[in-house]
Amino acid sequence: MVAATDTFVAAEPWILSTNVGLRRGPFGALAYHVDTRRLVLQKSPTLVSLVRGLAQHDSAAQAIDAIVSPTSDAAANSYTKALASLADAGVIERNRTERNRTERDRTIEKSDP
Repeated sequence: MVAATDTFVAAEPWILSTNVGLRRGPFGALAYHVDTRRLVLQKSPTLVSLVRGLAQHDSAAQAIDAIVSPTSDAAANSYTKALASLADAGVIERNRTERNRTERDRTIEKSDP
């Protein structure tokens, strides 16, 4: 079984896991993780759009603002909690592409002998 290794931080970039397939439905979507064979129900079409759009933003927080346009902090927090839950389930993962690596990651690489 594959355990989720990333702790969700909304200020960091996230993407739909490469090991997850999403099947849309009128209710939202069903996410299937091919490694764990775990099914995760996403009950909101807005949440599905958010998950699919994560890769186009520099952070999950920016994606929430751009895609969801929350009208209150409580609404933004509910989407942040939903993404944290999806990260725990391995549905989303930290985006480690060159474009989205954090400055900390670049600094660590420069200091390695």
